[in-house]
Amino acid sequence: MLRWFRNSYLQKGQSSCLPECQFDDELDRFVAKKVKTGRYENASEVVRAGLRTLEREEQAVRSKACRAASGHRRKRRQRRRRG
Repeated sequence: MLRWFRNSYLQKGQSSCLPECQFDDELDRFVAKKVKTGRYENASEVVRAGLRTLEREEQAVRSKACRAASGHRRKRRQRRRRG
């Protein structure tokens, strides 16, 4: 479940919303384990790291798709030139 709420710590004039996440037991244990290692101070840091990783993975997929499409167009042009 994802619920949005306004940040109470923002300066006047700033606006931002952050999600409040509720995890199932498995994810809750995973996040707690990551915090316990000391690498992350709290659950929010774990979630941010996960979202950054997801963002990088999706960018890599988009880049790969673009390269594949570009290669496909290049091959099509070469075939047309050969006739």
